[in-house]
Amino acid sequence: MGKSKPTTLMLRPTARSYTTPYKLFCEDLITQMQTWYQQGDRLILLMDANEHIFLGSFCWRLISPEFGLDIEKIPHTAWHKNSEPNTIADGSKPIDGVWASHSLEIGGFKVLSLGESIGDHSTMVFDVSTRSLIGAFEHRIVGPSCRRLNYKTPSLGRYNEILEKLMNIHKMEERLDAIIDTIVDDCPTPAQKLQMNSLDTQMVELHKCEERQCRKIIKPTMESSPKVKLWHERVQAYR
Repeated sequence: MGKSKPTTLMLRPTARSYTTPYKLFCEDLITQMQTWYQQGDRLILLMDANEHIFLGSFCWRLISPEFGLDIEKIPHTAWHKNSEPNTIADGSKPIDGVWASHSLEIGGFKVLSLGESIGDHSTMVFDVSTRSLIGAFEHRIVGPSCRRLNYKTPSLGRYNEILEKLMNIHKMEERLDAIIDTIVDDCPTPAQKLQMNSLDTQMVELHKCEERQCRKIIKPTMESSPKVKLWHERVQAYR
């Protein structure tokens, strides 16, 4: 009997066999974050991305609705407008970033200078409220922006006087009372909720009408003070 020839098996390469370690890491990281998100976990990702955290392809994928991670970039909240810092000593662009779930309450955020940081990357310090991270948390509370009154006369009483006059012209209180009288057992119908929301929107417009007559407060340019800056940063870090 003659010797049989050895059989050579030809394996068809898969898509992952053509990848690189970097691409494989990116895919596995997103897959794992999707698993955590689907389990109801809130996410915080701190990463040296080795690419621009705004313009890099992988960083764009993190916040893309396509992958459904529901996270947002955080560092830009601590930057001055149009002044992206380099976050590595021998670099020229921000490559270090923090991404967090929208449901997390990020209080303060500080990017330390390279001279103040440990190593050759900028250190980032931020606050996360305990209740949104590990406690009972139903929704994120967004505080309203403050409106500082400084009337032309200047008189807060005059502001209230004109506002009340506008409310009387538009019969705001009468219309609200009429809606409340029709509500049964403190359970407004969808139509009644719509009417109350409409009144609330109109009330905001009345406030804005008065605010347009208030003087804008312009802060003068102040000289830089290293001592004031030092204590300001200490207070921010403590908070």
